[in-house]
Amino acid sequence: MMIKNKKLIERIANFKDLFYLQPNASVIGLIPTQFNKSALTDPRILKGLAREVKRIVNFKDIDLIAGTELAGVTLATSIALETNKSFVIVRNKAVRVGRSNIWGDTNFLKPGSRVLLVDDNIAGGGTKRKMIKILESQKAKVTDLLVLYDFKYQKTKRFNLKKERSFLTKKKIKFHPLFTWKELIDLQYGHKMIDKDLRDICLAMEKMYLFNNDRYGYITKTINLMKKYKMRIPDYFKDWLKERGMKLK
Repeated sequence: MMIKNKKLIERIANFKDLFYLQPNASVIGLIPTQFNKSALTDPRILKGLAREVKRIVNFKDIDLIAGTELAGVTLATSIALETNKSFVIVRNKAVRVGRSNIWGDTNFLKPGSRVLLVDDNIAGGGTKRKMIKILESQKAKVTDLLVLYDFKYQKTKRFNLKKERSFLTKKKIKFHPLFTWKELIDLQYGHKMIDKDLRDICLAMEKMYLFNNDRYGYITKTINLMKKYKMRIPDYFKDWLKERGMKLK
């Protein structure tokens, strides 16, 4: 991991419910757990992360920080406060017709601005490509990408993560993942904040094809873990299972 501050690592390792079971039925399959974004609203964690980012990134070559709406905003704000660099927010789409996708562009975004793009995570990279294009449309140049964690998403066995993220290499964008998904899970597991069953499900999430159906048993594992935690199984989850011919036991 890039983070060296031991107190910060300890705080993240002991953050309650950093990973929690909340199955979300989607078109790509079951998403069994959630990453708790409250970690990026904890001022002590934000201050620690910002100081580490200041050490990791060469801010002599950065003119502007851009936070992606909504997940990257709090981390980007803390980095701006730590470095005294101007800060903008990049939206997927404008709130109203005729408005800019970038909040703060009038004052701070100039042609040729060298930008550090900040988000909470990266999976395939599609969202980051879109945000980079939005900034480039204003003649800015994204030179660095920083995320809290790198989620090396494997949708199918044929999914080529290197190809999906090749735009980073082509555009010569420096990539700064503060943690990997596995590092965060191992930290929490090592400090007994999650048990082995939840750890196994979290680790398997990078291979989402494991949750398309119950061929590999991970949906059953998720259901059993919900029963173990005495969680109510939501109706939408029951409907999703029924559509796929699966029954609760």
